[in-house]
Amino acid sequence: MYTLYYLNRNFQLRTIETPTMDVPIRIPEELVFCNLRQGISFIREPHRCIDFTHTERLIMVSEFTDTELLKDADFRKENTYLSPLCQIEVYNFVLADADVKYFYDEGNVLIFPLNVGIPNMLTNVWLSYDGINWQRAGIEHDTNGFEWTGTENRLYYSAINGILFPSVDLVNAPFIDLPKYAFFENAETLGRSKVHTITIV
Repeated sequence: MYTLYYLNRNFQLRTIETPTMDVPIRIPEELVFCNLRQGISFIREPHRCIDFTHTERLIMVSEFTDTELLKDADFRKENTYLSPLCQIEVYNFVLADADVKYFYDEGNVLIFPLNVGIPNMLTNVWLSYDGINWQRAGIEHDTNGFEWTGTENRLYYSAINGILFPSVDLVNAPFIDLPKYAFFENAETLGRSKVHTITIV
């Protein structure tokens, strides 16, 4: 998990959290980014593919606190995006795009293959409708949640009651209302897959 620290126009310190820097991050108000943390560690020199401005990088590496130096042009506009310039993270395990898909089996099921990087009961599944805003589906086993079989993992979505993906009953939802993107994370090592566009079969 990444935490982006920023100053808004009133010089209030606020944060944005994101599980990955490899997706566009919406700017919620006019702001200047002033720090980046991954897990518990602050990053003084962020990856070159994170599209921070020269001013933001100077703030991070020097840790300067003189807000009088900030000019109007230094503030990002509300409802724009901090987008990756190239791949930022190296993926710890790889699944082929075709391996991640929805299958209709008395309801919608997200299926993906077994992989040593996403072990039984220790996998976080992150889902998104737009590839920008993400929600963790969880690691709790439930009769309507994860089912681990000999060849694949299946994630069901009915009767979840806030445990896995509470925003919609995905088993009974039409395909058009299903989340379109997913990535997988080992809950112990935090190694993860790339972001997948979920196909429907």
